Amino acid sequence: MTLRTALALLFVFIAPAAHADAWTWGGRVGRLEVRVTRAGFNDGAGVGGWNADEARTFVRWARRLAKALPEDAGLSLVQEDEGPLQVTLRRCGPRDSGCGRPLSSQPLASVAKGTPDSPEVQAEILRQASVALGRTVALPLEAPDAPLYTIRLRVAASPAEATRFAERFDAEGLVPAGQVFYSRCHPCRIREARVTGVEVTAGVFESAAAARASRASLPARYRAGSDVVALR
Repeated sequence: MTLRTALALLFVFIAPAAHADAWTWGGRVGRLEVRVTRAGFNDGAGVGGWNADEARTFVRWARRLAKALPEDAGLSLVQEDEGPLQVTLRRCGPRDSGCGRPLSSQPLASVAKGTPDSPEVQAEILRQASVALGRTVALPLEAPDAPLYTIRLRVAASPAEATRFAERFDAEGLVPAGQVFYSRCHPCRIREARVTGVEVTAGVFESAAAARASRASLPARYRAGSDVVALR
């Protein structure tokens, strides 16, 4: 085999990997879990991780959809690439507020077009859930946005010190537990610690209690001097 032939074959084998980039977003609100994946970064989508506006938009509609569900039911919504939205109805135990350990799972009919943030798609999801549960499931009235929270890991003496601190946090591969929303690209690396001026923050949470619980699970060296603050 000549060198030219070998290089040509190598290109054939590695070329598909160059198209394996992906953007994924989703989260968990109450008994609703969402994951949407798209091939490619979609003009940079997901490259910087989540931002506050994206998080607020997700929580706004996801919280409303979650509140439509009865206390013994949950939903999993998963969409891969441009395929149909897979809808799974979960039956939840009385003490499982997040339906993290469902008693059973029942696939419903997939939704061929649209994404879970679409009102038309949500109406179809709730129609299917109503049939499966044998009772009407409807969206509640829209409520004012509730604040989101983050963990403020450090207020540094300078932006340079804040950056060094964030780099140490990321180097350990720490991911705060219980985040309500995520937006990531693959295989690019998403930094969990965010630097804004001299502040270093990590995570986005639906409640201050969830943020405090996540903070408590971090190593002691990152809990010292940290606190929970409203996401700006």
